[in-house]
Amino acid sequence: MTRRWPMQPEAQESRSKTGDTIFAFGRTLADLDPGALADMRRMSLDGNAHGAPYFWRLASRHGFGTGDRLATWARIVQIMAILTDKGQPEGKRSPHAPATKDNGWRGLGQALCDGADLNWPGELPPGSKPRPMLSELRFARLLAARGPMRAELMERAARALAAKKPPGAQVNCTDLAYFLLDPDNPAHARKLARDYYARLDRAGRNDDQSNKVDATGDAA
Repeated sequence: MTRRWPMQPEAQESRSKTGDTIFAFGRTLADLDPGALADMRRMSLDGNAHGAPYFWRLASRHGFGTGDRLATWARIVQIMAILTDKGQPEGKRSPHAPATKDNGWRGLGQALCDGADLNWPGELPPGSKPRPMLSELRFARLLAARGPMRAELMERAARALAAKKPPGAQVNCTDLAYFLLDPDNPAHARKLARDYYARLDRAGRNDDQSNKVDATGDAA
């Protein structure tokens, strides 16, 4: 019998509504001036979000509620702000895009592996293996984290990704939302893991194929 995992109230919202909310966040963050966006990146997350006035506008507009629900949405907004490119808003892209064939199925797990770079890992020295942006050890700790540490480790991973990703690169931030909003459902961690290791495995197989070409002059 399939086990049904309990969902927190915010996770009971329809997937389409959550997706619409994340889409709206991304557009809003891309349009903010640098000062307001910087406030969102470094806002306090003690439940009050001090120092980021624009967060309260989002909270009112989207009905974040109070307590743990408010704190979780504050984390999501903060992490999306971290993933938003710096600089003036003119021409800036949203940090979020649904995973589609056109953007290489850019799920969050995949981006944590390749740094949101479709050309990763590039050319590697013979015999070397691709090195993921977020190490397998750090990734495993993120997936296993519970309580406040889950959001804390996700924020650290997002900062590493923001420093590594090409300008304008987008990821599926709904993966982030589900992972934090519904921590008791293992399906969200499994999706991150599936995307991460599919990307890592594909890069490893491509490298093996390249080494065969280098050694024989023809693909095996």
